Amino acid sequence: MNGLETGILGLMGAVFCDYPTLIYTSGSIGLSLWFAETSAELLLAINRCLELLNPKLAHDIFKGNRTWWLTVVPSIYAVVLSLFTAPILFTGLYFSWFFNPYVGYNDDFGKIYYNHAHTIHDTFVIFGLSAIYITFSVLLTIRTNSYSTSTHQPTLAQKMTFMQVVIISFFNAMAAGIYIYMQTVRISDAIIIAGTYAWLFAHG
Repeated sequence: MNGLETGILGLMGAVFCDYPTLIYTSGSIGLSLWFAETSAELLLAINRCLELLNPKLAHDIFKGNRTWWLTVVPSIYAVVLSLFTAPILFTGLYFSWFFNPYVGYNDDFGKIYYNHAHTIHDTFVIFGLSAIYITFSVLLTIRTNSYSTSTHQPTLAQKMTFMQVVIISFFNAMAAGIYIYMQTVRISDAIIIAGTYAWLFAHG
């Protein structure tokens, strides 16, 4: 939805009034997937941090089917928010998704068309995940410097896995920040496109 459909609708110059059912449905699904992915990323961040700091605890929490049961929480959260809050709606004027169906014609910048749950969620994506990784980095540095033997040092695979999650988190935080900002003030087209690409990169 945030890749192929955005591209097709953008090339067509589509706005909400052209395809209201398609854009509304896609916006609801896309927002739900955003909520699910970024919430599941929190679990992934916790898992990756524990894998490096305390592998036994990580195994106890995430072993077997427990991981599947833990992912039910972000899934339910995402479905509830997408059903009971306003969806994002595409506009070909800016080649992106906004809560205001009239953006570019009648800009209200968060006065009427706004999704408070989205803003709260995205704020947590930015600051919550950053706090987790800063705390983790400090603890990892302390642990690495405390032990001189290689048995207590993180392996290359563990470091690479951690870097993978940091990169995904970076793109999520970038998309979250831009999407919060662009719903409330007029920003340049380049920043809007950067937000769309960050969203695309975060979802693969």
